[in-house]
Amino acid sequence: MILKTTNGGSNWFSQESNTPNFLNQGFFVDINTGWMCGNNGTILKTTNGGSNWISQSSGTTFYLSSINFINILTGWAAGLNGTIHKTTNSGQTGFP
Repeated sequence: MILKTTNGGSNWFSQESNTPNFLNQGFFVDINTGWMCGNNGTILKTTNGGSNWISQSSGTTFYLSSINFINILTGWAAGLNGTIHKTTNSGQTGFP
């Protein structure tokens, strides 16, 4: 489940993630662009503030516990057994 607020947390709205997998952490680089990571190597991306989420390839089926970006292009997803995957193109071709 993904929850979204537009008023500083006074109200929260459920967003459709389109995945049955448990999601662990999210990271936004700006008001519109963000990613979520979770079980079974799940990585989701939004470009409209969380209204819609699309799946991206993580290159793993391991549990991913954290995701972080230094800018809109470069980011890492990390998880179980020392798994670390990097993207340099916003995850466009996955996190090899």
